[in-house]
Amino acid sequence: MAVYEPNVIRDQFLFQRFLMLKMFLGAMGTSALCVSALALFVPTKFTTARKAWQEGQLERGVLSGTSFGALLLGVGMAVAGACPGMVLVQVGSGVPNSGLTFFGGLCGAFVYGTFEPWLSRSFFAKGPRPPSKVYADKYISYIGFSTLAGLLGVVMLAVTAVLEW
Repeated sequence: MAVYEPNVIRDQFLFQRFLMLKMFLGAMGTSALCVSALALFVPTKFTTARKAWQEGQLERGVLSGTSFGALLLGVGMAVAGACPGMVLVQVGSGVPNSGLTFFGGLCGAFVYGTFEPWLSRSFFAKGPRPPSKVYADKYISYIGFSTLAGLLGVVMLAVTAVLEW
């Protein structure tokens, strides 16, 4: 079975297969190590990128923006048996109904693009806001970001290795 097959993707949601979980954890661990190195070796660029990301996070409500979007994505993936990165692979390999999934994704992007200004004003900005300290190293002041991110990266790669084993 290939990772792009709908049943394989649905099995991920039922915790019957761990292929995509291992890929995500491995990518997260590797990314954390790279960001840790960036913070150590190019701190000015890291600080600029971090500040820009934080400003974007503080504009949206936790429930109305982030949680609703994650819920909508997860439901769509479970129903369609596809994730955004696999839709074109499914179309190219002739998976049944993948054309409908692709068309539905285009329609969803069009609808979101059309209504995004209204959604941002009237929905995404509503509800509780994240705390102004959105970074764990701001709460744990005795551990620097590079150490914390490096530790996270090592732990995620270790969990990936355990799942693979």
